[in-house]
Amino acid sequence: FSIAAAEMGHSVTLYDQGDKIGGQFHMAKRVPGKEEFHETLRYFDHQLKARGVNVQLNTSITHQDMVQQGDDMDKWIVATGVIPRDPKI
Repeated sequence: FSIAAAEMGHSVTLYDQGDKIGGQFHMAKRVPGKEEFHETLRYFDHQLKARGVNVQLNTSITHQDMVQQGDDMDKWIVATGVIPRDPKI
């Protein structure tokens, strides 16, 4: 979504609480046969930079943060991710 919004001319800031973008892609890329996820992550990292998306890593955003920045932002899109399940295999 960040890339598409930036392509439409919006000023986009992406906050990620992790130290790199990609979330579960980093787990998935370790699965044999899924090595292409390395390229997927590289692609999206490049696209974010090319579109001028302001990426803020190691940053969690709370509702209070949103309220404080409210006048500076037109819209907030929140994707919280998931906690991976352990299949206990």
